[in-house]
Amino acid sequence: MKKPTRRSPAGLQSDKPVAVRFTEDEKAELLELSRKEYRTMSSMVRIIYLLGLEQFKDSRGMK
Repeated sequence: MKKPTRRSPAGLQSDKPVAVRFTEDEKAELLELSRKEYRTMSSMVRIIYLLGLEQFKDSRGMK
């Protein structure tokens, strides 16, 4: 039997969620993006966060 594909890296703290608030339009866009990528909204938010974090740090000269 084949194991299901994991999209999350090992070691994620799924027992300690972080709440994020969105406008209705932002949430609708997130839902659309996550459906196109075949991901959960949580997974999509994490990807977007990681991309944005890199840009944020670069813009402030952080490692």
